[in-house]
Amino acid sequence: MVMYTSMETIKNMNRRIIVVLCIISASVAVGGCSSFPFPWGSDIDKYDFTKTLRPGVASIEAAKPLEVIPLTYHHIIDELNRRSDEDLNAEMPPESEYTSYVVGPGDEVSITIWNNSELISGRTRGENVTQITVAADGSIYYPNIGLLSVADLNTQEIREELTKRLAVKFKDPQLDVAVTNYQSKKAFVVGEVNSPGPQLIAQNPPTLMDAISNAGGLTKEADLEHATLTRNNAVYSINLNNLFTDGLMSKNHQLLNKDVLKIPNIRVNGIFVLGEVTYPARLAMNGSMSLSAALKSAGKLIPLTRKVAQYFVIRRTQDIPKIFHLQSDALDASILADSFSLVAQDIVYVKTADNGDGPEIYEQVMNLLSEYGTASLDTTDTLTPSISQEKGANSVVWEK
Repeated sequence: MVMYTSMETIKNMNRRIIVVLCIISASVAVGGCSSFPFPWGSDIDKYDFTKTLRPGVASIEAAKPLEVIPLTYHHIIDELNRRSDEDLNAEMPPESEYTSYVVGPGDEVSITIWNNSELISGRTRGENVTQITVAADGSIYYPNIGLLSVADLNTQEIREELTKRLAVKFKDPQLDVAVTNYQSKKAFVVGEVNSPGPQLIAQNPPTLMDAISNAGGLTKEADLEHATLTRNNAVYSINLNNLFTDGLMSKNHQLLNKDVLKIPNIRVNGIFVLGEVTYPARLAMNGSMSLSAALKSAGKLIPLTRKVAQYFVIRRTQDIPKIFHLQSDALDASILADSFSLVAQDIVYVKTADNGDGPEIYEQVMNLLSEYGTASLDTTDTLTPSISQEKGANSVVWEK
């Protein structure tokens, strides 16, 4: 069974932990969780990291001072609120103005004549119904009228046009029009569904949930949080957890003609654990993942040492990247790491250090940030660890 966790659920779980953190924080200085002496002075000072950027990678974001944020309980709450606000305020597809189905090439329509002896004269029983396929140019041919353009007309509009033209030759024509085979309009569902492909749009357009159900449901590796909907060349981010976990039916948008709903693989938007760990890797994000869970997946620290481990989380945001820092020997480190939820494409960097190693660690964090922190990580990006001979056997360098 695949389980997904929504933003609201994560917030509720973490608020329970925050009660414990508040008690602990009463006996620990606010900055105590991040007391490692970095080169810029106090933990919350801002530092112009353009000094450590590799040549040619400076950007508008890089030109701004960057805040290194100590991982404390109030920063965890702030980050949860920021992410929740981003999710709620994300640009949504324009509301559908769909009222009724309009006919297009390939559709089949039936035209039924009622109680008119002139129109049905000479026809056998049942021949008062005519089945017509709409031509590629959007027209149909009907006896006594000839060619009639019906593209982008609904059945009521077609009936009115036919009635008007037949009334020129026949008295009070009575007829009905219906679409019997829908072929002209399609939406597409691709990615992590069991039966990806086009879906015909009939009288009532399918909703997001309808489309996923029609596609055979989700696979075990479906990433609901980072689905996208492409409409008229615009791409909208869709968090399907709003539907499947929170039940927000207002987010259950209708799919229109040529829409593309894409459900990515959980590995595409995974997180990276790098540095002095046994198994540096990209980890799949199936639901939520805490910092402690990511560290556990990466194995023990290497090399085995009594040095204090420094944990950094590099996070892309809509504004500038953020760096969160946690020191492993802090009194509340294990609780903080367990309550801090990672997000897609976070980079967790682990480094052991003595007090004098701050400048070197910071430079390595900045190198990671300049390489990956301001751009999207694609599945084509592969990270290969190698031991740097220049900086010593304990230095792990990651290259594309």
